Amino acid sequence: MDFDRSIDSSAYRRYSWKVHPLLEQDPELLQSVGAELVRMSVNEQLMRRGFEPTEDEFADFHVTFFGARKRGQEVTGAMTVSSGGWYGTGTYYQSGWTKVMVSDYTEGTLVLDVVDAKTKQLVWRAYCKGVIRDPSKRDKVISKAVEKALKKFPPKP
Repeated sequence: MDFDRSIDSSAYRRYSWKVHPLLEQDPELLQSVGAELVRMSVNEQLMRRGFEPTEDEFADFHVTFFGARKRGQEVTGAMTVSSGGWYGTGTYYQSGWTKVMVSDYTEGTLVLDVVDAKTKQLVWRAYCKGVIRDPSKRDKVISKAVEKALKKFPPKP
């Protein structure tokens, strides 16, 4: 998190959304379910703090975001299971199998920006990361990351 300490954010009451210039170049990502989940989570966090969404011309500040994701695989396991054998004066016998698990995941980084509506200057930036291992639970991962990113917004004067 980083912010402009010279800005008095106590006057901020209403906000609107702007499309980040980096997202303008990627309309597919802009319209994605992930982007909508980010907007919903940010709206929830801001409204919980008493901020009101409004139209651009009435906003005290604008919210925008961009992000990146990387897909990966995690290999775990390598467990040998014995199906028999003994120790003693004879020989040791073991047969078994090895189990290896491969899991897909998506690691994402989200950058949230708050821009003063009058000056058009960046006044707040927060970074958050999350790992999505189960796509059906990505809303929870995104919500938790956004909550952490906005934990100290607005900054105290």
